[in-house]
This record gives sequence, C-alpha cells and structure tokens, in this order.
Amino acid sequence: MIEHLSIYEMIMLTGALIGVYVKMTQEIGKLKSRMTAVEGLNGELKDAVKELIQVVNDLKLMLAREGLDGKPTNRKSL
Repeated sequence: MIEHLSIYEMIMLTGALIGVYVKMTQEIGKLKSRMTAVEGLNGELKDAVKELIQVVNDLKLMLAREGLDGKPTNRKSL
C-alpha cells in the first residue's frame, strides 16, 4: 500500500501526523495543569472540612456539658 502513495501524499500524511502529535501534546499539558489546580483545591477543601469537624465536635461537647450541668456554658470560647 505504501508504494501506491505519491511524494505529495506522504508529505501531507507526515504533516498531519505531526499536527496531531503537537495538538495532543498541548491538550495533555492543559489537562496536567488543570489536574494540579484541582489537587490544590482538594487540599484546601480537606483542611476546611477538618476545621468544620473540629468546630462541630466542640459544639457537641458544649451541648453535652450543658446537659450534664443544667446551666449554660460560656459560649464566647468559640
């Protein structure tokens, strides 16, 4: 089959293959940068969730102490 291709067709085919390679390389670069950005946001989200869990646990403790003592606790400590 390759012997039936003219020089012009071979040059065009080579150019098209190089174009596809360059385009795919650019797309991979974009995806890598987006993935890095999402991983950074994921780390920030994990930190925020940890802080939220800590605050909820503190509230649970305050409510439990209030239930045991029968009087309100100092809520300014949050």
